[in-house]
Amino acid sequence: MRSAESADSTSPAPVRWPMRALRPRPEMAQDPRNSSPEELAELGAAESAPPATPPSALSSLLAPPSAPPVPREAPAPTRLPSAATAEPTAYAAFLACKHFAALDGLRALGILAVVWHHTVGGPGRFGANLFFLLSGFLVTTILLRERARKGTLDVVGFRTRRARRLYPLYFTVLGAYVGVVGLLEPLGAARSDFFAHLPAFATFTSNWFVDLEGERTIFYFAWSLAAQEQFYLLWPLYLKHLDARRCAAALMSLLSAVYLTRAGVFDLALPPDTFARTLVLSVMPALLLGALAALALNARRGFEFVRRALGSRWASCALLATALVLWRTPVIPEPVMHVTLTLLTAACVLREDHYLARFLCLPWVVHVGAVSFGIYLLHMLCHNAVARGLGSFGIELDVLDFALTAALAIFVATLSYRHFESRFLSPEKRAKRAA
Repeated sequence: MRSAESADSTSPAPVRWPMRALRPRPEMAQDPRNSSPEELAELGAAESAPPATPPSALSSLLAPPSAPPVPREAPAPTRLPSAATAEPTAYAAFLACKHFAALDGLRALGILAVVWHHTVGGPGRFGANLFFLLSGFLVTTILLRERARKGTLDVVGFRTRRARRLYPLYFTVLGAYVGVVGLLEPLGAARSDFFAHLPAFATFTSNWFVDLEGERTIFYFAWSLAAQEQFYLLWPLYLKHLDARRCAAALMSLLSAVYLTRAGVFDLALPPDTFARTLVLSVMPALLLGALAALALNARRGFEFVRRALGSRWASCALLATALVLWRTPVIPEPVMHVTLTLLTAACVLREDHYLARFLCLPWVVHVGAVSFGIYLLHMLCHNAVARGLGSFGIELDVLDFALTAALAIFVATLSYRHFESRFLSPEKRAKRAA
């Protein structure tokens, strides 16, 4: 039997775990019955002492009672770079703009150039091309915004609105020509050709079936309206059923075909004096470019790209000056004029504060642009009346002929618009025009 001493020496030593000092809980306080008088005195003093004040409350107690809290300075607002905010704002302003007043001013310049061409002479590509381009841009913009707003296009409604705007005055003037030619035009080729061409004038096909290269063709200016009406028979259908990218591809393909045909590349496939060639050449490139410009600017990426190139306030002035130089320089190829007028139109709608707007937005300039359709249809009748009046006095001055013809055409077109054409517009359109 081993002794206790030997047993203690062979058994393992007990493990001592580290103990964390514990703060006694209030309910575990020392029993007062087992405390000494000194401990009881200390315990009573601790119970009667006020509770400890936290540091935050202490600081508030030390502060004067009337002192207001010190406001914390707000961090300075982060200023975004102008490039990050200017583009979306400009694009939103473009989409929100319902009337481009500067384009009325451009339309006024175009119609005055047409009157100049028919009275003084010289190249006529400035006015006609500008009309085509503005028409393609504005009509396509209206259709694109309707599709974005409604999810589809009301093609029948578009055709109805266009007919109410154009057809009353067009057919009234055509009827007036029938009367004037029947009463005043002497017997001859011009008279007989006019009456033979009446079906083409009435169906907007004069650019297909009327020889516009003759010495004298009465009512020949109807070819430009025929080209527009033919384009707008099909173009709204493309916009309704195809996305913007496919519409742009279709326009580019047609534009290439027209330019190549004009250049003679397709002479074997489209021989001269064939109806197929006439159909291709009846498409106006400026009309297609205006529609392309509308597709580009109504897309955010396209708008931002064009604005980086033409966003300067001086761009419109420089482009108009270039277009006027090209107008008086016939040796420069016409596609250069087309591109210049396209860029001019884009520069005038990218921002409303461009420097050319100071002239284009003058009230009288805007008014001439607003009644330009009437001026176009009536200016030849006015020109014939002015020429007869000047001839009776033996005056042959082209500049005076232009000035009097333009003034008379503006006056008659204003009366026509206010008292005749406006009757056929929708109530909303009439209210908008009156405002």
